[in-house]
Amino acid sequence: MFKSKLVSAVLPVALLTALSGTAVADDYLDSAAIRDLVTGNSLHGDYDGSKFKQNFHADGTVVVFIAGDRVYNVNWIANERDQYCEYWGSEWGWSCFKFKAPVDGKLTAVKVSEEKSVYTWNLEPGFIDINP
Repeated sequence: MFKSKLVSAVLPVALLTALSGTAVADDYLDSAAIRDLVTGNSLHGDYDGSKFKQNFHADGTVVVFIAGDRVYNVNWIANERDQYCEYWGSEWGWSCFKFKAPVDGKLTAVKVSEEKSVYTWNLEPGFIDINP
């Protein structure tokens, strides 16, 4: 009898804890919010040790400068899974992220892959100068 009371008392707490964990995981932007956020704006920061700057165009093109490299014209989408994705051609393929709402001009991006890398980048209104 004690065991069943313990289970009935602990189970609702465990369910609430599990559900609150789901709610935390769901605080990512949806695809419409992603499009609204990035279109006509810029990001800059560090990606795996490389500095980058990029400008998002409404036609689905993002112009990216990678320090020590060159300028790339890459296609971007906000897909039906609420992911921001860039297509880097046949050499590198798709790179997708989940975005959280920016705080104080900082955008948190979680890479959708096995390693679940987390990045914090600077979001700027309008286009920035991406020239080296």
